[in-house]
Amino acid sequence: MPKIVGLFNSQEELGLAIEELAQADLGDIETEVIDNLEDEANQFVGAPTTSVNPAVITPAPVIITTSHMDNLIDKVGVDEEEADFLAQGLQSGASLLVVEVEEKHQGKAAEILRQHQGQLFET
Repeated sequence: MPKIVGLFNSQEELGLAIEELAQADLGDIETEVIDNLEDEANQFVGAPTTSVNPAVITPAPVIITTSHMDNLIDKVGVDEEEADFLAQGLQSGASLLVVEVEEKHQGKAAEILRQHQGQLFET
């Protein structure tokens, strides 16, 4: 089945999109939320934090490796340039919603993601 990928900066909008997809009559549909990067060694890159003051949490610098990129390309099905953009989004705290849906329902699924501020990437 074709995949539609939405990049969401808002967890609230992501949740609303998932809820609406579940309620829509879209036939056979599968969804997956990705909110971090994982490499082949199952090492995650998300939004780790570091701080000298425990009351202040600041993002730690994260290096996105080739392994992370390859995993994202394989899992989501986008090209290298889009994978880089999506990885940077994940690094900054965004989440991806991957939707596998029958081709005849792709338009409706994409519309739902757009309505909830999902930035679309079709594969």
